[in-house]
Amino acid sequence: MKWISNFFRIVIGIVFVFSGFVKVVDPLGVQYKFVDYFLAMGLDFLQPMALTFGLLMSLAELMIGISLLFNLKPKLGAWGTLMFMAVFLPLTLWVAIANPVHDCGCFGDALVISNWATFWKNVVIMFMTIIVFLQRRKFKPTLPSSVQWLSLIVVAGVSVWIGVYSIKHLPVLDFRPYRIGENIREGMNIPESEIDNVPDYETTLIYENTETGETREFDVEEIPDEDTWEWKETKNKLIEEGYVPPIHDFSITTVPVNRETDVIHEVIDPASLYEVKFVFEIAGETQEFFIDELPNENWTFVELHSDKHILAENVGLIFEKDGETAEFTLFDLPDESWMFIDATYYNENPNIAEPAFEDYSEDITDIVLSDEGYSFFLVAHDLTKTSKKNNSRINALYDYALANDINFYCLTASTESDIHDYIEKTDANYDFFNTDPITLKTMVRSNPGLLLIKQGTVLDKWHVNDIPTLESLDGQLVAQSIEKQVERGNRYYVLTMILALLFGFTALFLLIQYLLRKRIIVDRDTWN
Repeated sequence: MKWISNFFRIVIGIVFVFSGFVKVVDPLGVQYKFVDYFLAMGLDFLQPMALTFGLLMSLAELMIGISLLFNLKPKLGAWGTLMFMAVFLPLTLWVAIANPVHDCGCFGDALVISNWATFWKNVVIMFMTIIVFLQRRKFKPTLPSSVQWLSLIVVAGVSVWIGVYSIKHLPVLDFRPYRIGENIREGMNIPESEIDNVPDYETTLIYENTETGETREFDVEEIPDEDTWEWKETKNKLIEEGYVPPIHDFSITTVPVNRETDVIHEVIDPASLYEVKFVFEIAGETQEFFIDELPNENWTFVELHSDKHILAENVGLIFEKDGETAEFTLFDLPDESWMFIDATYYNENPNIAEPAFEDYSEDITDIVLSDEGYSFFLVAHDLTKTSKKNNSRINALYDYALANDINFYCLTASTESDIHDYIEKTDANYDFFNTDPITLKTMVRSNPGLLLIKQGTVLDKWHVNDIPTLESLDGQLVAQSIEKQVERGNRYYVLTMILALLFGFTALFLLIQYLLRKRIIVDRDTWN
């Protein structure tokens, strides 16, 4: 019985550590799942607490798992497991029967299983939990109590740090189909081996008798006389789900936004450029300049401040050197050997012409994913809650993209009214496109977040707190993105190996301590 209870203790510990860890590294994913549960249960007022609940639950799972797996305060771990399962076993039964959410989110995005599979998994875990709880006094830790508490506190501290870091930046591990290196188009494809594995539905037709008012259900094979019966409704019940590709709800459709204003038609006098303040950046520091005192080529243009509708790409700069004149732009300044002479403004540039307004939506998913050039996706699932931090960098990034033939799409699920409000608050000049809100939340755990795409492949991702500077992007988009991808992959691989070794050595140490305590190993020379 003793070896069975120890085996169950270790299995439960592994399950809880895995479940807690994949949630700790993706707190916003847990928050979204909690919100789904609150909405399904009619507990809308708890939505503001979803993130806090998610972090606490993830931390509790991880601590319980560590406690049982490494025999650290096992009595406490046994109590925690029992209380945990006492809550989640009936909850997962309700989820399996009522099916309020597509999946319970027990293992985050790392492992998605059906609701019924989750329930039966919890039945097995509950059986093992009862055995472990009844045998809890027989688990004898080999480490002093103070060391056990210290170990658990260290694990808790590291877990909280990982969770907070993942909220303020991006998850340290990305299990979603939009992670760096993945191709969105390929994620939408159904492999040949699964072509015949399609969803199976049971269709029921609801008809009403025009004479008696009676309603009755019919199968599709037994349609009643339409002279007597009138169709009212069709019900489709999913019998078997079939194969669902990792990405099955991604689409991009145009959003008709009328930007027409009086100011956009304003003719800019080149003389007014001398009143504009131009913001440049170097080594992460920004500074304002007037047009006749611009810095050298080592500085990167960020934005301009003016009460007029001046587009940076329409500004021409005239410089002189050795009696010869040449024209430059704000994005391509000369070195210090050139002397500024004058500035001009190209009012005929089509960028300031009256924008064409289309009052219909168009699906451009295939066009975007097949584009051989680079594309930035600014992902903002809800513009009313979008962080305005680094907004100047985002606008500067759009100007950079426009000047370098890079596509820039703002993907959102917000309404046209919310888009107008957002434009008014941020001076956004980029175009907006509609995408499913759940898809947007899955693409990047930030509102807004930024993705760099080429031919459907995700080259890089940024949190709103980490929007790249133009200096870091200029001329190095692909090289830098691939290098980052390799560096991140190596870093996460090394981190995983270190954690695995630490857990392995800890488990080996505890095992040896246990064997020595039980005098199973008496002579250490037996290891030679």
